[in-house]
Amino acid sequence: MDTDPLFQEIDKKYSLVKKIGGGSFSEVYLVSSPQGTTALKLLKKVPLAARQLEILSDFKSEFSILKNLNHPNIARILDFGFDANLERYYFTTEWVDGKDLFASTEGATIETILERMVQALRALEYLHASKIFHFDLKAANVLVRTDDAVKVIDFGLASIDPTGKMIGTPTYMAPEIINRERPDGRADLYSLGVLFYYCLTRQNPFRGNGVQETLKRQQMFSPPPPSLANPKIPLFLDRIVMHLLQKNPADRYQRASEVIRDINRELPNKFAMETRETLLSYLPEEGQLIGRSRELALLKNLFTTVYKENGGTP
Repeated sequence: MDTDPLFQEIDKKYSLVKKIGGGSFSEVYLVSSPQGTTALKLLKKVPLAARQLEILSDFKSEFSILKNLNHPNIARILDFGFDANLERYYFTTEWVDGKDLFASTEGATIETILERMVQALRALEYLHASKIFHFDLKAANVLVRTDDAVKVIDFGLASIDPTGKMIGTPTYMAPEIINRERPDGRADLYSLGVLFYYCLTRQNPFRGNGVQETLKRQQMFSPPPPSLANPKIPLFLDRIVMHLLQKNPADRYQRASEVIRDINRELPNKFAMETRETLLSYLPEEGQLIGRSRELALLKNLFTTVYKENGGTP
């Protein structure tokens, strides 16, 4: 999606390469700088001053949330600034050169789809442990690089208090959001369940003829088990996917790690609940560990993992 904007540089340090996305309140560009290629999210101007302040507050809040995230399966935040000529705020993130999860699993084996879903689940476990909820998980926001690393991107809704608001993408939206209830991480697990179903069967079961029909299907329709659309899907995945797609969040998995455990119960070759890299992401990048029992416990867990992986030689 190339573009020919009226400007070619942002904040005198980011040169435009092309436009790669956008929404109601921001545009996303691929940009280059002496530090390399990054994605840049540029806040649009809004005519009404009060609305502009509200959106700017959300935008700054998004940056404050993202700048502290450091996980191998989450796109990293890099910079935040203001372009005086454009009079627009922006922030830059790690550029993920890859395909979205649905496109990347075209013709893929069940094992490949599972491996990529587990990476996304590790990212959700990390986010939810910090009380951060994405609220817009969909194929376009879960990217797969050429080295098969999964990256969750675009936290534009993570800073928004969803009470009374309908946020997200209708074909992936959890029923509690449609019902104007207060959602939490279980809404992300529902959306990931829709994406899981979509990748396995190549069908999104909730897509209707228009937004209202789609929303109604999210509230009322229980799709058939995935194996009916694709007989190659093992029955244990029917149980896992349908558990993720329960309408009542109390009936779903409560944590992403529970999904990985259920997958592992059925496989001879188990997925690691966490890798060394994902465990390290829970530790603070700076500062002392004195008085931080949670971080110390994680460090102990990491040490044990590394010790075992090296045959007892840490």
